[in-house]
Amino acid sequence: MPSLTGNGSDFLVIFTLINVSLFVFNLIPFPPLDGSRLLYAFAPEPLQRVMMTIERFGFAAILIFIFLLYQFVGPTIININEKFAASSKKDSSVASRDV
Repeated sequence: MPSLTGNGSDFLVIFTLINVSLFVFNLIPFPPLDGSRLLYAFAPEPLQRVMMTIERFGFAAILIFIFLLYQFVGPTIININEKFAASSKKDSSVASRDV
């Protein structure tokens, strides 16, 4: 069985990170996204009306939400990415010394 080293394992890690990120993003309880369906079930009537109003805007509401949210979440995502890149560089240098 072929082992995954180098580009193959990097591809799988990036592919998995993208899929998990999209999964988590889709579960955000914001009306055009799927996570809002669960919120509809438990939300009081006035909140449901507000959510229906937001949902009418559809894709534009998601873009506004992303740009507003990115100001707060963006630095955290960049920090996690830098730590991941540093740890993968350290792992690759350790692996190259073992060979």
